[in-house]
Amino acid sequence: MITTRREALRLLTSEIRSIYGEREAATIARMVLSARSGISESALLADPAAEIEIPDFEDLAQELGSGRPVQYIVGHTEFCGLEFRVREGVLIPRPETEELVGHILRKHPSARHILDIGTGSGCIAIALKKALPEAQITALDLSDEALEIARENSERLGAGITLIKGDALCGESYPEGPFEVIVSNPPYIPQSEERLMRRNVLDFEPHEALFVPDSDPLRFYRAIGSEALKRLTPTGSLWFEVHEDFADLTAEMLAGQGYSRVEVLRDLFDKKRMIWSRP
Repeated sequence: MITTRREALRLLTSEIRSIYGEREAATIARMVLSARSGISESALLADPAAEIEIPDFEDLAQELGSGRPVQYIVGHTEFCGLEFRVREGVLIPRPETEELVGHILRKHPSARHILDIGTGSGCIAIALKKALPEAQITALDLSDEALEIARENSERLGAGITLIKGDALCGESYPEGPFEVIVSNPPYIPQSEERLMRRNVLDFEPHEALFVPDSDPLRFYRAIGSEALKRLTPTGSLWFEVHEDFADLTAEMLAGQGYSRVEVLRDLFDKKRMIWSRP
């Protein structure tokens, strides 16, 4: 299809306006059109009347209209200033997780042994490795597909993290340590919230990386907390990303497991989103 840049952006935006709203739809349209055309977003806007040729434009519009996340369409996303490959089978990294990485780096600027549980795309482990090149970082996940994507990202970004297959709910899967930092962004969305989620998340991102049973929303935190306590150095710390509605309950659970200090941290939107604790 050959049309103007302005018209291509208008058509893509109108295709997804009902899913994302006007402003976010326009942002996504620019991102996708830039990725497919090789023209920067600023150039698309600077000369909107210029012609642009997009092969399979109708297929692209239909793909966007189906709700498929833009990150899966373009095949990558940015996290902590690094470009990570993503595709179906791995959770798309979120901005709040970048905040978690920042907190860890400020608290442990010289950490040398780190364990990331449920690594997914490898975003946390790789971002930490790039910031702490001398650290030995191990990343664990149960999904073969996630481990393959994490391996691709590690090799492409020159991170050199160690990847192992293991179940966060099974202590036998964990490496012995000791570790100065153990971090996890486990599944934490109660199954009952599924009906409230956008279809671009619900229909495409892996449910096993998102949901926990309503009857036991802390199942991963409980298991990881118990095992981490055995593997942290005396001055080490455990870091979690959490559901804001269960942050205080998770903190109470960790204190009950024997952690001497537990602190709930708020994100940039003032939501209780992270917890750090130490033995």
